[in-house]
Amino acid sequence: MQGRCRRCFLIAIIVAAPAWAVRASAQQEGGLLQDIRREIGAVFSDEEICDRYVERFDRVGSEGSALLLGYHGAVRMARGRHAFDPLSRLVHFNGGKAMLEKAIAQDLANAELRFLRLSIQVNVPSIVGYDANRTEDLALVERKLKDVKDPALKDRITRFIATNRANGKL
Repeated sequence: MQGRCRRCFLIAIIVAAPAWAVRASAQQEGGLLQDIRREIGAVFSDEEICDRYVERFDRVGSEGSALLLGYHGAVRMARGRHAFDPLSRLVHFNGGKAMLEKAIAQDLANAELRFLRLSIQVNVPSIVGYDANRTEDLALVERKLKDVKDPALKDRITRFIATNRANGKL
Protein backbone atom coordinates (compact mmCIF):
# COMPACT_ATOMS: atom_id res chain seq x y z
CA MET A 1 0.00 0.00 0.00
CA GLN A 2 2.84 2.37 0.85
CA GLY A 3 4.37 1.98 -2.65
CA ARG A 4 1.01 2.69 -4.21
CA CYS A 5 0.64 5.96 -2.21
CA ARG A 6 4.09 7.08 -3.29
CA ARG A 7 3.19 6.42 -6.94
CA CYS A 8 -0.06 8.39 -6.54
CA PHE A 9 1.86 11.24 -4.96
CA LEU A 10 4.42 11.28 -7.78
CA ILE A 11 1.68 11.18 -10.41
CA ALA A 12 -0.10 14.07 -8.68
CA ILE A 13 3.11 16.12 -8.72
CA ILE A 14 3.77 15.34 -12.37
CA VAL A 15 0.21 16.33 -13.32
CA ALA A 16 0.15 19.50 -11.17
CA ALA A 17 3.67 20.78 -11.96
CA PRO A 18 2.77 22.39 -15.31
CA ALA A 19 -0.12 24.27 -13.68
CA TRP A 20 2.17 25.54 -10.93
CA ALA A 21 4.72 26.65 -13.51
CA VAL A 22 2.08 28.53 -15.52
CA ARG A 23 0.79 30.24 -12.38
CA ALA A 24 4.30 31.18 -11.27
CA SER A 25 5.06 32.55 -14.74
CA ALA A 26 1.86 34.62 -14.74
CA GLN A 27 2.74 36.01 -11.32
CA GLN A 28 6.23 36.95 -12.56
CA GLU A 29 4.75 38.64 -15.63
CA GLY A 30 2.16 40.50 -13.54
CA GLY A 31 4.82 41.69 -11.11
CA LEU A 32 7.08 42.76 -13.96
CA LEU A 33 4.27 44.69 -15.61
CA GLN A 34 3.36 46.54 -12.42
CA ASP A 35 7.01 47.31 -11.69
CA ILE A 36 7.85 48.56 -15.18
CA ARG A 37 4.72 50.73 -15.27
CA ARG A 38 5.91 52.42 -12.11
CA GLU A 39 9.56 52.77 -13.16
CA ILE A 40 9.47 53.34 -16.92
CA GLY A 41 10.69 56.93 -16.55
CA ALA A 42 13.60 55.82 -14.39
CA VAL A 43 14.61 53.24 -17.01
CA PHE A 44 15.38 56.10 -19.39
CA SER A 45 17.30 58.17 -16.82
CA ASP A 46 19.14 55.56 -14.73
CA GLU A 47 21.39 52.99 -16.40
CA GLU A 48 21.39 50.60 -13.40
CA ILE A 49 17.59 50.48 -13.32
CA CYS A 50 17.54 49.99 -17.08
CA ASP A 51 20.00 47.09 -16.87
CA ARG A 52 17.91 45.48 -14.11
CA TYR A 53 14.84 45.54 -16.37
CA VAL A 54 16.78 44.26 -19.36
CA GLU A 55 17.72 41.24 -17.24
CA ARG A 56 14.17 40.75 -15.95
CA PHE A 57 12.68 40.85 -19.44
CA ASP A 58 15.35 38.45 -20.68
CA ARG A 59 14.45 36.07 -17.84
CA VAL A 60 10.63 36.36 -17.96
CA GLY A 61 10.14 37.10 -21.65
CA SER A 62 7.38 39.11 -23.25
CA GLU A 63 5.99 37.14 -26.17
CA GLY A 64 2.67 36.17 -24.55
CA SER A 65 1.46 39.73 -23.98
CA ALA A 66 1.34 42.74 -26.29
CA LEU A 67 1.66 45.03 -23.27
CA LEU A 68 4.78 43.26 -21.96
CA LEU A 69 6.24 43.23 -25.48
CA GLY A 70 5.66 46.98 -25.75
CA TYR A 71 7.35 47.70 -22.44
CA HIS A 72 10.17 45.31 -23.34
CA GLY A 73 10.69 47.35 -26.50
CA ALA A 74 10.69 50.58 -24.51
CA VAL A 75 13.32 49.17 -22.13
CA ARG A 76 15.45 48.19 -25.10
CA MET A 77 15.10 51.71 -26.52
CA ALA A 78 16.20 53.07 -23.14
CA ARG A 79 19.21 50.74 -23.25
CA GLY A 80 20.24 52.58 -26.39
CA ARG A 81 20.12 55.86 -24.54
CA HIS A 82 22.71 54.53 -22.09
CA ALA A 83 25.00 53.04 -24.74
CA PHE A 84 28.29 54.81 -25.37
CA ASP A 85 28.80 54.56 -29.10
CA PRO A 86 26.28 55.82 -31.69
CA LEU A 87 26.00 52.49 -33.50
CA SER A 88 25.01 50.65 -30.30
CA ARG A 89 22.53 53.41 -29.51
CA LEU A 90 20.91 52.98 -32.90
CA VAL A 91 20.87 49.17 -32.76
CA HIS A 92 19.18 49.15 -29.34
CA PHE A 93 16.74 51.91 -30.29
CA ASN A 94 15.70 50.28 -33.57
CA GLY A 95 15.36 46.84 -31.97
CA GLY A 96 13.16 48.28 -29.23
CA LYS A 97 11.15 50.29 -31.74
CA ALA A 98 10.44 47.13 -33.74
CA MET A 99 9.20 45.40 -30.58
CA LEU A 100 6.96 48.33 -29.62
CA GLU A 101 5.54 48.57 -33.13
CA LYS A 102 4.87 44.81 -33.15
CA ALA A 103 3.06 45.12 -29.81
CA ILE A 104 0.88 47.95 -31.12
CA ALA A 105 0.10 45.96 -34.28
CA GLN A 106 -1.10 43.11 -32.02
CA ASP A 107 -3.41 45.44 -30.06
CA LEU A 108 -4.15 48.59 -32.08
CA ALA A 109 -6.73 49.96 -29.65
CA ASN A 110 -4.59 49.64 -26.50
CA ALA A 111 -4.37 53.12 -24.97
CA GLU A 112 -1.44 52.18 -22.73
CA LEU A 113 0.70 51.00 -25.64
CA ARG A 114 -0.21 54.11 -27.63
CA PHE A 115 0.65 56.30 -24.64
CA LEU A 116 3.98 54.52 -24.31
CA ARG A 117 4.80 55.20 -27.97
CA LEU A 118 3.54 58.78 -27.71
CA SER A 119 5.69 59.52 -24.68
CA ILE A 120 8.76 58.12 -26.43
CA GLN A 121 8.05 60.00 -29.66
CA VAL A 122 7.65 63.27 -27.77
CA ASN A 123 10.95 62.80 -25.93
CA VAL A 124 13.36 61.39 -28.52
CA PRO A 125 15.44 63.83 -30.56
CA SER A 126 13.86 64.78 -33.88
CA ILE A 127 16.95 63.52 -35.74
CA VAL A 128 15.83 59.96 -34.87
CA GLY A 129 12.76 60.46 -37.07
CA TYR A 130 10.38 58.65 -34.74
CA ASP A 131 7.40 60.97 -34.54
CA ALA A 132 5.00 59.95 -37.29
CA ASN A 133 2.25 58.66 -34.97
CA ARG A 134 2.02 61.46 -32.41
CA THR A 135 -1.28 62.94 -33.58
CA GLU A 136 -2.96 59.56 -34.07
CA ASP A 137 -1.71 58.23 -30.71
CA LEU A 138 -2.75 61.36 -28.83
CA ALA A 139 -6.26 61.17 -30.30
CA LEU A 140 -6.64 57.50 -29.38
CA VAL A 141 -5.24 57.98 -25.86
CA GLU A 142 -7.56 60.92 -25.17
CA ARG A 143 -10.56 59.03 -26.56
CA LYS A 144 -9.83 55.92 -24.46
CA LEU A 145 -8.62 57.64 -21.28
CA LYS A 146 -11.97 57.04 -19.59
CA ASP A 147 -11.46 53.27 -20.04
CA VAL A 148 -8.07 53.17 -18.27
CA LYS A 149 -8.63 51.26 -15.03
CA ASP A 150 -5.34 51.93 -13.23
CA PRO A 151 -5.70 55.30 -11.43
CA ALA A 152 -1.92 55.90 -11.31
CA LEU A 153 -1.61 55.29 -15.06
CA LYS A 154 -4.61 57.50 -15.78
CA ASP A 155 -3.07 60.29 -13.68
CA ARG A 156 0.31 59.89 -15.40
CA ILE A 157 -1.32 60.12 -18.83
CA THR A 158 -3.36 63.18 -17.85
CA ARG A 159 -0.30 64.98 -16.43
CA PHE A 160 1.85 64.05 -19.44
CA ILE A 161 -0.67 65.45 -21.91
CA ALA A 162 -1.21 68.65 -19.91
CA THR A 163 2.51 69.27 -19.41
CA ASN A 164 3.46 68.60 -23.01
CA ARG A 165 0.60 70.70 -24.35
CA ALA A 166 1.74 73.56 -22.13
CA ASN A 167 5.31 73.13 -23.41
CA GLY A 168 4.17 73.09 -27.04
CA LYS A 169 5.23 69.48 -27.68
CA LEU A 170 1.67 68.25 -28.34
